Amino acid sequence: MYACIYIPEFALQAVLRHEPELVHRPVALLEDGRVDGSNKDKGRWRILHLNAAARKLGVTKGMTGTQGQARSSELVLKVRSLGNEISAQEAIMQWTSDLTPRIESHAAGIGIIDLRGTRHLLKQQEDLGEKCIEAVRKIGLFPQIGLAANPDLALLAAKHARPFLKVAADDSSQSAFLDPLPVTALPLMGDMNRIFTGWGIETLGQLKQLPKNDVIERLGSEMLPLWEIASGGSDRPLRLHVPNETMMEAADFDFGIERLEGLIFAINRYLTQILNRLALNHMAVAELKLKLTFEDGRHHEHLFKLPEPTRKQDVIVRVVHTYLEHFTAEAPVTGLSLEARPARPVQQQLSLFESTLRDPNQFSETVARLEALVGQGNVGNPVPDDSHQADKVRVESFHPDKKSSFREGAGQRLGLPLRRFRPPSPVSVEVRDGKVVIRIASARTSGRVLYSFGPWKHSGDWWDKAHWEREEWDIEMEQGGLYRLVKEGDKWTIEGAYD
Repeated sequence: MYACIYIPEFALQAVLRHEPELVHRPVALLEDGRVDGSNKDKGRWRILHLNAAARKLGVTKGMTGTQGQARSSELVLKVRSLGNEISAQEAIMQWTSDLTPRIESHAAGIGIIDLRGTRHLLKQQEDLGEKCIEAVRKIGLFPQIGLAANPDLALLAAKHARPFLKVAADDSSQSAFLDPLPVTALPLMGDMNRIFTGWGIETLGQLKQLPKNDVIERLGSEMLPLWEIASGGSDRPLRLHVPNETMMEAADFDFGIERLEGLIFAINRYLTQILNRLALNHMAVAELKLKLTFEDGRHHEHLFKLPEPTRKQDVIVRVVHTYLEHFTAEAPVTGLSLEARPARPVQQQLSLFESTLRDPNQFSETVARLEALVGQGNVGNPVPDDSHQADKVRVESFHPDKKSSFREGAGQRLGLPLRRFRPPSPVSVEVRDGKVVIRIASARTSGRVLYSFGPWKHSGDWWDKAHWEREEWDIEMEQGGLYRLVKEGDKWTIEGAYD
């Protein structure tokens, strides 16, 4: 058995899934092409699709937008969006891949599922139809579901379902369904419809009564698959579709967005669709890529790595909002793309005395706000650099599960601990033969030196303007106390005291 998901007026539904408040209002979708080459006069673009509420007002396909609104001022005009259609089609295929990997993306708004080998789904077929309808409606689309013995028959059943139709596998049931259908139910090409009208062929039942070889001889080989559909279809292999690993929602705007509030509103709507799709597959957002297209043709991308996968919309929106607050665009935003990398929600078992961050995503938002204040790259974990230069560290992006290298080595002791003075204290030093410290004088300690060890010379980056050079001594004062002296150039300081 095969199931087919068919979305009528797919291009229109792909646009309305992001604007659910328009579903019950009269809406017409304008075609992508232009009548006179003008980019501005959208009122002269032709109507490609319309919903039932628009038909009741007397609006028909092929009218211009102006003609449609002349029928009723309540008519809402929307422009076709290829990005919306691609996102909606992929949303359908990603959900169906959770049922079985044997799926076909047949055409825009049509997906075919091979149910062979899924006995648990076929036990209650009506429940399967209701499950498909409920799931696809959560994506924001209103489907029709057909169930039949082969892909072609399932597609025809879906197109005539209200909203679910099952055609049994026996010949009598298939004939009862197919014979009354008009020949226009087939994907006729060229003048075939006119030819059939001239022959007096109006239904599929009449078409299949014609000799197959004679029909092919007169109308060509392209008539063979159509005649086979009229006779019950064939169990052809599916063109298997592999869904994307990421979930994307994208669209172009009719008007450029200039204010942050309007952009966040649009992001919220598209993020809602992504989260609905993730919920169907029991997944969460691990990474979110934001791509903006501007009126001047430029693009901007940013990748948000969430500390912990989540489906909490307010958490994700706060992260995006924090970034956009400090982002300046030189032109209005005309296109938006959100791409989420799914991951399983984090589940961990902690030991009795182990704890973790209560809200890693809120902590990440706090870090982002701090970076906005002090600069990118100035908040994170301090990591010792691969250098002998004192206090030479770099800052790595903070992650709750990553420990600082300083803390990891905190339990290792090599000799006496040095308590550093911050800042180092200036000192006057008397040295004999450049090797032995005799006496020092400073605000911290003064007097005769009992023992001195050094100098230990360190240098680095000699090839660079920022090269460094220092000499170190360890000394013991006559009155007691162990200290480290440092000489950098002609400047002496006490760097710290040993405990």
